[in-house]
Amino acid sequence: DEKTMEVAQMVLCGSINKEIASRINSKDGVQGAVGLSGLDANIIQAVQKDVRFGLVGEPTKVNSEFIKKLVDMKIVPVIAPVGSNMNVPCGSLNINADTAAGAVAEALQADHFLLLTDIVGVLDKNKVLIPIISVGDNNQGVEELKND
Repeated sequence: DEKTMEVAQMVLCGSINKEIASRINSKDGVQGAVGLSGLDANIIQAVQKDVRFGLVGEPTKVNSEFIKKLVDMKIVPVIAPVGSNMNVPCGSLNINADTAAGAVAEALQADHFLLLTDIVGVLDKNKVLIPIISVGDNNQGVEELKND
């Protein structure tokens, strides 16, 4: 609901996002980091995934040009996973962080995509860890997992 989204946005776009940017900025050799959300400059545009899940979105478009400009200036963009709701003026949607990061990586045509997480990783249908997922050789297995 709207109240939950407001709290999620405050936490994700505010305290957590700024803390991560601050930690990056404290490192030697870093030009700078800036805390943003998918709402800023329409970095991540999204549509509501399913009304049963509330204000949860699925990315539909990423403003890769804006991100590239920051990177060209040696600025590390720290992007909170809150996107612009394309179906509601001035609306926002909470996006799964892994999904948002994947959409950004895809839009930037990233050579590598590394997720740092507190879970073991992606498990196959037998609950065995998949150590490396490559675009070409494991898509079928990932699709099978989605359908389970």
